[in-house]
Amino acid sequence: MRIRSGGKRTRREPLQRAADEARLAQRHYQAGDPDNRLVAAEVERRWEGALRALAEAQQAQQHVQATRPVPEVDSAFRPQWTHLGTQLPQLWASGRLTAEQQKERLAQLDPAEHAHPAQA
Repeated sequence: MRIRSGGKRTRREPLQRAADEARLAQRHYQAGDPDNRLVAAEVERRWEGALRALAEAQQAQQHVQATRPVPEVDSAFRPQWTHLGTQLPQLWASGRLTAEQQKERLAQLDPAEHAHPAQA
């Protein structure tokens, strides 16, 4: 399955990678021998660098979320969207939609956050 560029998964990958690297650097630091000062200093330097990279990735993700434009719904369509919101749980529970149709409906609600069915 391919994810559209700009999707949630694409934005989270750098943050997840930075978190994983910070955890790995921490484990290396904690496993190091404190009596070997040169090695301990290098491992600590790597851990601090990984923590800085994690903080930068978190800030970048927060910036993207804060600057992401909120789509405007035309006032003529607002009642239809509201009605759809009240009917969606009933439609889901009715069993009238196949799993594929449910996925398509989810992708239509926020296409930037989901895999596009034609690209799967």
